[in-house]
Amino acid sequence: MRSIPFFRFAASFNFIFLGLLFFSAGMGKIFAAHAFPGLMGPVWLAERLAEYQLQLFGEFVAVSQILIGFSLFTSRFRIIGAIMLIPMLLNILMITISMQWRGTPYVIGFFLIQLTYILWFESPKLLHLLNGKLSIDQKDLQEKSNMGTFCWLGGLSLIYFGVFISHHFHLFIAYSIVLIGILMGIFSSKLDNKKHVE
Repeated sequence: MRSIPFFRFAASFNFIFLGLLFFSAGMGKIFAAHAFPGLMGPVWLAERLAEYQLQLFGEFVAVSQILIGFSLFTSRFRIIGAIMLIPMLLNILMITISMQWRGTPYVIGFFLIQLTYILWFESPKLLHLLNGKLSIDQKDLQEKSNMGTFCWLGGLSLIYFGVFISHHFHLFIAYSIVLIGILMGIFSSKLDNKKHVE
């Protein structure tokens, strides 16, 4: 069933959608003056939490959202990103329920449905974590090169560096650095070996 084009397209769409959503949400929270275009708020989370001496926690959430989102939409470590998104969404859900934000829990619930679909789609690669048996042929696993991984990590580092630059230099420079980082993450797969694991 997972080989049916519709299911593969739906999985790719959810990976990209959730990835861009959380990446932009994290960037919007910690970019200078919240000047990064985001798809989900609130961008003032750290400032609000600072009233309770929890600003560092708010910034940690933003940094984590960037990592999770980048992992999802660049596809290189999308399964790891999906796993990391589980506690992130559950925490957000509990916060929104506790603070009685009307409507927001339903939105987060929809994201959880999307995430559940992703985990179902990738379940052959995940079940071995529970039973110790890999239920997918080794030949179906694409080999990732060290060069591609270093390129991806370099792109992620540039994105965080771009956030730093946004607070100390011109925003255009920061945007440019972040864009280069995103492109490095997306095209890191081009450096992978063409062969499959035997």
